[in-house]
Amino acid sequence: MSEHDELAAEKELAIRLARVDDDADNDSHLLKLLERPLDWNWIAVTATRHKMVQLYWHNMMRKGLIAPALGTGGLPELWTVYWSQLYASGQARNRLWMANAEEVCHRLADAGVRIVAIKGGALIGDVYSTENRFLNDIDFLAERADIAAIKACMTTLGYEYGSYNYATGRIDPIDRRVERAWLFNNHCMPNFYRLTQDPITPYYKIQIGFDFFDPFEEFSIDGGAVVAGARPKSDGSGMLVPAPLDTLINLCSHIYREGVSLVYDDYNVNWQLGKFCDLLSFLLKYDVELDLGDFLEKVEEQGIRQPMFYAFHYADQVYRHPVLRRWLAATDPGDHGYLDELRDGERRVLVEEPFHDRLFSLRNVRAEPLAGWNRQFRRDQW
Repeated sequence: MSEHDELAAEKELAIRLARVDDDADNDSHLLKLLERPLDWNWIAVTATRHKMVQLYWHNMMRKGLIAPALGTGGLPELWTVYWSQLYASGQARNRLWMANAEEVCHRLADAGVRIVAIKGGALIGDVYSTENRFLNDIDFLAERADIAAIKACMTTLGYEYGSYNYATGRIDPIDRRVERAWLFNNHCMPNFYRLTQDPITPYYKIQIGFDFFDPFEEFSIDGGAVVAGARPKSDGSGMLVPAPLDTLINLCSHIYREGVSLVYDDYNVNWQLGKFCDLLSFLLKYDVELDLGDFLEKVEEQGIRQPMFYAFHYADQVYRHPVLRRWLAATDPGDHGYLDELRDGERRVLVEEPFHDRLFSLRNVRAEPLAGWNRQFRRDQW
């Protein structure tokens, strides 16, 4: 971070709060940052954009940082009201979403379909609690051969393809053209939604995919093998989660797939601290038991060294944390030119803006989308 960046302190605070486990000196750095007034309007918007409101407030409470933030850090009382309410509603929402995800797992299993929770659904109850991680949807991995059975079962559970309309409180269905395009171009089925009668949780959203990458990308993961190797979740629930090495590959693939995407860049959502926090937090818990040799063997078999290095590289750019270094060094592909590329199918666009500027950018959505998927469909259709 540049010494001349007027938001350098705010950016450092944003990064230091974006972690589940702490280094010994992290709290002292946070207290130092709170000795003078900060731009909390920027911090609040950034926390929302990066899906960090719950984790930030959770960490500020458990570390005793709210008092110094209000006293010398310039935190407006109004933001404490908003954040504390969002934190409480987020806890309630997560409990409902996770309970619903359990029910979906059981019902699909009864229908003979094996699905595996990934990302947030897998990490909550293991790395995170229901209190400190935001959920935008529940992601599952399944086998592509089960598409028809999955759709039939989800329909009986009251789910439908579509998108939630915040103006009307209804689910806007998608037409067959969009459904076919989803299944052809995407690594997952269209989003499933089900309305509820709960004002805090007006809907449930579930995404079920078959690969960690989209079909037109140069990389692919055998989703069937991940599903076959899944195991029960460590919190004793009935959900299945990938084996630890597969979870690590999934977290890295997710950072890469969205980071290089010109489709996501159109909407300025390539980068989220939540994704980097997932990766760091998972490694801090499982680094000792993960076998680096087995990981590298899987990486070479799948031909995914570039995406893995990409994720470790940018996670290290965020955290500068020692636990990332051996994974970073072991996956180095030699060629680093692709690290500053955006991709749209076979198109390549070189980005010259520094990473931290891109990470914390609050720029507007492009009025004229540049990427192919966005030229075909509205944002609310994907």
